[in-house]
Amino acid sequence: MKTKHTHLIIIACCTLLAAVGCKPKPIGMSDIQSISGDRHIHVRAEGGAWVGPGEDKFTVKLTGHEVVIDRERVLVDKTIHAPVPAGTKKFEVIFDGVGLTVKGDGAMIMETPFNK
Repeated sequence: MKTKHTHLIIIACCTLLAAVGCKPKPIGMSDIQSISGDRHIHVRAEGGAWVGPGEDKFTVKLTGHEVVIDRERVLVDKTIHAPVPAGTKKFEVIFDGVGLTVKGDGAMIMETPFNK
């Protein structure tokens, strides 16, 4: 027995599958550590994160943002935000989705809010 409403059923199924597949999926927390020479970085971030250690800098990619920590400064989204104290070896980057904190050798280097 054939139904005359096959095309309506197919459209309804496709619409339902598209709606379910388009919901954002929570990634959770990322916790990454990396070493470059005598420098160390620890990144804790809400959502996905990536760390690229370089000879003289760390590049951290977070959800919607990029942080570069070189020997002299911290850049967030290609804008200089703070100087890095000379000789800093251990960095901590914390991104909670609404704000970014960067510490060096346990001391605060910068803290900035992000608009959602």
